[in-house]
Amino acid sequence: MSQLFGMDNVLSSLTGKYENNVNKETAKVANGKNSIGNPKLTDAASKYYEELKAKYGDMEFILVDDEHINTAKEQSSNITSDKSMLVLISESELEEMAVNEDVRKKNEAFIEDAKAQMPDMLKRLNESGTEIKSFGIEIKDGTASYFAVLDKSAAAQKERIEAKQEANRAEKKADAKEANVAKTKPNKKEDLTTISAGSIEELIKKLQSASYEAMADNVQTEQEKMVGQSFDFSI
Repeated sequence: MSQLFGMDNVLSSLTGKYENNVNKETAKVANGKNSIGNPKLTDAASKYYEELKAKYGDMEFILVDDEHINTAKEQSSNITSDKSMLVLISESELEEMAVNEDVRKKNEAFIEDAKAQMPDMLKRLNESGTEIKSFGIEIKDGTASYFAVLDKSAAAQKERIEAKQEANRAEKKADAKEANVAKTKPNKKEDLTTISAGSIEELIKKLQSASYEAMADNVQTEQEKMVGQSFDFSI
């Protein structure tokens, strides 16, 4: 009888594992702006995910399947949101958070810290003239990294506008027709680049550096661009 009882336990365990796998296969997160790839969650992870999104309602959560986790930051540049911060999280990490309280507390602390540091980060970027399209945190393998999407063409455009305004103030009698042409000149298309770092402080420095380089590249005169170049005029 005891042998039969032991066999029942084995069958029950196998049945439980099978049902859990079935649940993960059938519990799919709908494709769209809130997911990258085709992530799948168990019922427990799906329930916790809804609680997490409700807890941080001012953030845009993006669930990423394990296949696309290494390229998720770059793909996030295509995501538009009116919320303050993007949170990229892998399906494996979310599964772990659903069943492990220590992992859950650790990762939620990452989110809280990023949220707390964001106002100061934006202030410092604005003071340096650096504009970003979006900011986010990525959580995977128990670690957090930070990223921002910078529109280098926007930074350059801002610099050109400021230079033009300064020129207009210095030369009040500028030709009106030329001024009208300048005003109707179409804006340059977006030139998006994703900057990532292991800390927010490092991210700020990288963003400022990239923004300065973009401005410098786009406001050089033809003479400045020729500096360092050599030509053979003997031919």
